[in-house]
Amino acid sequence: MLRLEITSDGVVSIGVCTADTALAERLCRGMERWACGECVRLVPEVLDRLPGRDERVDILLLDLDSMDVKDSALQNAGYGGLIIVSGNGEAAIRAFRWHPYALLKPDFAAPQLKEAMSTCLQLWQKGLLFLELPEKRKRSRLPLGRVRYIEAKYHYCIFYQQTMPVRSRFAVGELETLLPNPPFLRCHRSYLVRVDEVEKLTYSALRLKGDDVSLPVGRRYHEALVRAFEAWQGRGQ
Repeated sequence: MLRLEITSDGVVSIGVCTADTALAERLCRGMERWACGECVRLVPEVLDRLPGRDERVDILLLDLDSMDVKDSALQNAGYGGLIIVSGNGEAAIRAFRWHPYALLKPDFAAPQLKEAMSTCLQLWQKGLLFLELPEKRKRSRLPLGRVRYIEAKYHYCIFYQQTMPVRSRFAVGELETLLPNPPFLRCHRSYLVRVDEVEKLTYSALRLKGDDVSLPVGRRYHEALVRAFEAWQGRGQ
């Protein structure tokens, strides 16, 4: 079992319970990729059993194909939400008596893991990374998982999200040191981009997923950006 343990406030714990070592490693890599892309803090610890009630995890991923789990054992386990991992249709159907949040197949792809995690959003929100935005009258917090890319303009930086952009007084070089890398990468003297938002990368530009937004790629950043993008595509495989 892999456990991603709470060590302080602002860290989410996720347990992966399986007797399949290869699947455990794959789930671990997949969860780390998901957490990196969503800007969620995880700290890993390996266990060899279901967590007890005094070892509560926020989310438990349970592999039914390699684990023989009784109702009483699961009822005595400490977890906030359950995601079933199984390629066996009958076992997955029977597992719905435990009211799981989602079903995940062992050969899952990254989007399927992301979809499963989105069903239990409230259980991992406490692990979200935020950026404190300095304002004259008050300070606000911007969840980094919402930010797609950042543009420097004059004395401000504009944070582009799926919703309305947010503007705050930052230097882009300052942000480059503050934001986690990955997922945030410098692609141009005036732009930072979240790597999991990139659909296509060329020598002079990159295109974001889901729309026609393109960002320039500076020559000095191109080589490092290509390496980081290729490494990101290989994560969790």
